[in-house]
Amino acid sequence: MNAENIHNTLNNDEAFKFSIDNLDVINMAIVLRANGFDYSESTICNLFEYCQVLPETIKTLDPVKQCVWLVTRKAEAINTVSA
Repeated sequence: MNAENIHNTLNNDEAFKFSIDNLDVINMAIVLRANGFDYSESTICNLFEYCQVLPETIKTLDPVKQCVWLVTRKAEAINTVSA
């Protein structure tokens, strides 16, 4: 299923919205899996790109590297807040 169809199906789901708003790869994988969708890095990054929230600087990377970048960014933000 493509990003547009997934987005239209889950558009009213609060966890889905949270994942989009926060570029949260891990939460998005959980949401997609819970709803029976593919939760691969490619699907997740396609959704972020479809929703126009994927930073321009990482759009040229392959989906796995995009997800690694996003998860690392999230971990750095958490460490900064807790420090």
